[in-house]
Amino acid sequence: SDTDRSDLRMDLASLIAEFPPLWKEILERLTTCSLSEIARDVNVPRSTLGDVLKKIRQRFVDAGLDKYFEA
Repeated sequence: SDTDRSDLRMDLASLIAEFPPLWKEILERLTTCSLSEIARDVNVPRSTLGDVLKKIRQRFVDAGLDKYFEA
């Protein structure tokens, strides 16, 4: 419903606002780039970014928001 979508947007914005800048950049760039491209651009090993994504996913789980991102 519209209310559910609005609540989800607010919950996501609140959670993401707490993330470090690199995490925010990764999330934003993943909408248009691969993890390998991001790693190259920010000069961080791909494996390190993979570890960061695991931490981000865990934050979503801890906040009860992971169910919205099941693929």
